[in-house]
Amino acid sequence: TNGYTGTRATLTPPTAAGVKTASITFCWTPDCNLARSQPYAVYFNVEDNGCPGKFLNDVLNIYVTPFNPTERPTGPTSACQNAKNVVYNVTNIVKSNKYKWRVKGGTIVGDSTFSTVSVNWGNNATGTIMLYITSKYGCEKGPFNLDVNLNPSPKKPVITGADTVCLNSFRDFDA
Repeated sequence: TNGYTGTRATLTPPTAAGVKTASITFCWTPDCNLARSQPYAVYFNVEDNGCPGKFLNDVLNIYVTPFNPTERPTGPTSACQNAKNVVYNVTNIVKSNKYKWRVKGGTIVGDSTFSTVSVNWGNNATGTIMLYITSKYGCEKGPFNLDVNLNPSPKKPVITGADTVCLNSFRDFDA
């Protein structure tokens, strides 16, 4: 094991006694933190104890690449304070990835695990949409943020003028 403490690989089947041809399946799903530029070297020593005996030594280099999702949150970067049901989406959707949304300055309406999310904004000056992405192997990256400016709604105008208007007549009102 040479000090390795991560997920172990499996070989199936482990033995092939009594057959002329044997094959194995090597399976290893590395832990998320094992990505690196140098390969992992896996050494195989295969022995046939028949007569005459045979053996084979081989090295398999396995490169573990990091999970670097290309998806990002997209949607309005400006909304009114207290706006309801503002929709945000994932760009470049990868069907095997899973999504989880968080929001600062508002609340999520409904499920936060789809590729689309709906937000009710609060009365803060800014908000943030945060997207977390999990690979089919369970590796999570994020948050990927989208900042949103939350603008105050215009003040309700006070309208002054006559409170009665007759049919086919004109009146002036001030706001």
